[in-house]
Amino acid sequence: MHEAARQLQALLGEVRPTRPGVLGVLEGDGCLIVTETFARPFATTHIEELAMLVRHDDDTWTLHVRAPDGEWEIFLDVAEYQSLEVILNELREDPSGYFWG
Repeated sequence: MHEAARQLQALLGEVRPTRPGVLGVLEGDGCLIVTETFARPFATTHIEELAMLVRHDDDTWTLHVRAPDGEWEIFLDVAEYQSLEVILNELREDPSGYFWG
């Protein structure tokens, strides 16, 4: 999991989001969460969870995003149970503009 987190963090160093937040990775139990932190002077820091990568027992991954109701749902632009490379490529290229604008 740590190697996958390292690869994801490296990818976040390559992408250029259109918003002024700072991208990061949180490691959870069997998942990685991409966050964007917005620190405003004299205001509360706000952290948004942009994507969740879930690792499966067969070493495949599924990409999830937040639904309007706040729950995680599968990102439909990428089929479930993909290699980490496929998921990272989707995030890097972001053809739909969903993640980085």
